[in-house]
Amino acid sequence: MTSTPTLTEAFGGIPLIDGAFDSGRFLTAVATTRLFRAGQADNLLAASSEHRAVLLNEVLSPEKALASRDLRPFPDDVDPLHEDRARAAAEALAQLAELVPRWHILTELSINFLGLRRPGVIGSSNYAFPQHIFLAEEAFASHNELLEQVLHEVSHNWLYLVEEMWPLHRTNGDVVFELPSGTSNRNPGEVLGASHVTRNLQALYRALPVTTETQQRLEELDHYMDGCIELLEHTDAHLTDVGREVADRLRAGDTLTAASQA
Repeated sequence: MTSTPTLTEAFGGIPLIDGAFDSGRFLTAVATTRLFRAGQADNLLAASSEHRAVLLNEVLSPEKALASRDLRPFPDDVDPLHEDRARAAAEALAQLAELVPRWHILTELSINFLGLRRPGVIGSSNYAFPQHIFLAEEAFASHNELLEQVLHEVSHNWLYLVEEMWPLHRTNGDVVFELPSGTSNRNPGEVLGASHVTRNLQALYRALPVTTETQQRLEELDHYMDGCIELLEHTDAHLTDVGREVADRLRAGDTLTAASQA
C-alpha cells in the first residue's frame, strides 16, 4: 500500500509558511486533481505538452475553480465590488507578495474579490467558493486593515487547495472546538485554518513599519497563536497524516518563520 507523501516531500513545505515551497509543482498538482475529478483524465493524458499546459492553466482560473465544486449561487449578502475597491484589494494582494519573500507565490493564483454585506463580518471565504474572497466595506477602513483581511482570506484559500488533494481531518462534525476568539463549533480542519492565518498575520505585522498600532496588533496575534498552539495539541487525534504535518509546522513558530524567509 502506497503511503501519502508529505507536503514537504511533495512540494517542499506548507504554502505561505515555507520559503522552499514549490508553488509551481503544487498548483500543477491541484489543476491535475481538478481535471481528473471532472472526468478529463483521458483528455489531459492524450494532450500535447502545449495543450496540456493550456488545460492546466485554464482550470486554475477562479471561474473554473467554482465549477470544480457543487455549483451553487453566492449567498444573498454577496455583491460585486465597486471597481476602485476591487482594484485596492488586488493592489493589497500584490503588496503582500512583496512584503515577505516567501509570499511571492500570492501573485501565481488568481483571486476574485467580491463585496459582502454580513453584520459583524469584515472578510470571508469558503471551501465551496475556491479562489474567491468576500470583503465588507469595513475591510477598507485603513491600508493595514485591508492587508490583514486580504492575507487572512487568501491564507484560507491556499489551505483549501491542500484540502482539494488530501483531507486534513477525519471528523464529520462530531468533534468541534472553540477558537481563542470565542468562535465555537469549529472542526479540527478549521483550527488548522485559524492557526495558519495567525502565523501569516504575525509575519505581516513583523514586516510592516513599527508603530504603536502594529506592535499592539502583533502582541494580540502572539497571544492568539498561543491559544491556537494549545488547541492544536487537542486536535492531533482527529487529523490525517497531512493534517498533523501542517499542525506540526505551525507549532514550530519563530524557528520555522526565520528559516523560511528566503
